[in-house]
Amino acid sequence: MTLKWGFRCLLAAILLICFLAIVGCRGLGASPHNSGGPTITSFTATPSTIGTGGTAILSWSTTKATQTTINGVTGTLPANGTVNVSPTATTTYTLTATGANGGQSTATVTVTVNPSSAPTVTLTAEPSTITAGQISNLTWTSSNATSISFTPSIPQDEPGPFALQGHEPVSPDRTTTYVATVTGQNGATATASATVTVNQVPPTVSFAANPASILTGQASTLTWTTTNATAFQIDQGIGAQPVSGSITVHPAATTTYTATASGPGGTQTAQVTVTVPPPGTVGVSLTANPTQVASGQAVTLTWQSQNAVSVDIEPGVGKQAPNGTATVNPTATTTYTATATDINGKTASANVTVTVVGAGDLSKIKHIIFFVQENRSFDMYFGKLGAYKASKGFANDVDGFDPNVSLPGAAGRAVSPFHERTQTRRSFQHGWFSGGLDFSSARLRS
Repeated sequence: MTLKWGFRCLLAAILLICFLAIVGCRGLGASPHNSGGPTITSFTATPSTIGTGGTAILSWSTTKATQTTINGVTGTLPANGTVNVSPTATTTYTLTATGANGGQSTATVTVTVNPSSAPTVTLTAEPSTITAGQISNLTWTSSNATSISFTPSIPQDEPGPFALQGHEPVSPDRTTTYVATVTGQNGATATASATVTVNQVPPTVSFAANPASILTGQASTLTWTTTNATAFQIDQGIGAQPVSGSITVHPAATTTYTATASGPGGTQTAQVTVTVPPPGTVGVSLTANPTQVASGQAVTLTWQSQNAVSVDIEPGVGKQAPNGTATVNPTATTTYTATATDINGKTASANVTVTVVGAGDLSKIKHIIFFVQENRSFDMYFGKLGAYKASKGFANDVDGFDPNVSLPGAAGRAVSPFHERTQTRRSFQHGWFSGGLDFSSARLRS
C-alpha cells in the first residue's frame, strides 16, 4: 500500500515536471517575439528642469520600432522624434516603443518643475488715455527674467536688449495694447499688457475765397488750411487736393464751394461763396495787395465794376470812379467794403480784409516770467496750474496759459498745454528719440 502511494506520488511529480516543462517551452516560444524586438537607444528631456510655464523638449530614438507613445502626449508618435511638453508639476514621462511583431520596450525621463524660478513681469502705461499726438510712458518691472521684449515694438534710445526694469515713451496714433514678454533661465515665459487709449482729434478746416466777389470772366483763389486731416476735397468738380493749399477758380455764376477735411477723428466741412453778378446787373470786385502787413504799411486796393456809375470804398477812401486803385495804410486789421451804384440807384458790394500783424508795443506785455526748476518745464507745471487748482476748488490765482492756446505736435496735430499731476517723476531721459518725442509733443517729461 505504501509502495503504491509512493508510486502515485512519483507519477504525480513526473507529470508536474512535464507540465512545467511544457509551460516553460511555451514561454520560450515567446522569446523570439521579444528577441529582435524594438529597442530604445535614447530618451532625454532638455532642459530637465524648468520654471512654471516653461517648456522642455522630449527627444528619443529607437531601433526596430514602428511607433511610440508617451504618457501625457496625445496620439501615436514616430519611432524617432521630438515633442514639446509644458508640465505644471514635476512629471515622469514613459516612452513605449512598439515593434512590427507587437514587442515593446519602455524608458522614462523626468522633467522637474521649479516654481521659484518662474519669471514675472508688470507693465503699466501713464497716462493710459491720451489725445493723438501726446505721449504715454510705459513702465515695466520683472523678476527671475533674463530678457524682455515688446509687441508691438517700442522705440529705445540705446541699441541692444531692453533693461529688465525701465520705462520708455510711446506716442501711438491709435488705441494700442502693448504686451511685455519675459523669458527666464529655464525657458519659462510670462507676459503682461497695458493699453494706451488714443482719443482722436477731429479735423479742422479754414477755407476762404479771395476775392469773394468777382465780375464775369474774373478769377478767385480758394485757399485752405487744415489740422488733424489726412484727406481733403472740394466739390464743384475740383476733387481731391492736398490738406493745405490753394486753387484758382473761374465761376461763370455765383457758386458755393464746399470743402471736406477727413482724418482719424472724423470729418469737417466748410463753405465759401464766390459771388458773380449776372450780365446787365450792377456788380463790383475788390482786392488788396498785400493782404497781410505790419502796422502802417501801404496796401493797394483795386476795384472793378460793371454797370456802375460810382464806387464808394469805406473806411477812409470814399467815393471813387467805377474802376481804379487806392493806397491805404491800416494800423489795425481792417475790412474794406466797396459799394457800386448803377444809374437806377441799385447797389452791389464786395469786401476784403487786410490783416495787420505785430500791432502794438511793449506796453501790451502784461508779464514776463523767467521760470527755472530742476526736472520741470513751464508747459507741464505752471502753464495749467491755475486751471488745475480751480478744478480742485482752490482759487485760480496763477496767470498761466490761455486755455485756447495750442502748439503743433507730432504729425501736425495740435497739442494743448496741460498740468502734470504728480509732484515727482523720474529724471528726464536724455536719449535722442525720447527727447525728440517730448519736444514734438510740446512737453518735457521728467
